[in-house]
Amino acid sequence: MTDNQVAAMVGKVGVEKILSGVSDVMISIEKTEKGFEPGTVPLSKVANYTKPFPKEWIDVENRWVTKDAIEYMLPLIQGNVDVPYENGLPKYIRFI
Repeated sequence: MTDNQVAAMVGKVGVEKILSGVSDVMISIEKTEKGFEPGTVPLSKVANYTKPFPKEWIDVENRWVTKDAIEYMLPLIQGNVDVPYENGLPKYIRFI
């Protein structure tokens, strides 16, 4: 699943949560064996919190990232995005 598809999934779930009365949560992306699934995390667990890039994923000698980092990120960025156009302009998706 590409980053664009995951972003659309997160946006859709966010709208669904709001419309069903759920608030004070952040929509999360959970990596599973099948791909990526949406989840929720209480805002109190993520507000003012930074998740650092794991130091063990940095290859200092080669000024790059390790194979583990690439394997983690690749499913998010792999593939191409087909952008639909209408009259020469991108056609944006509406969920409602």
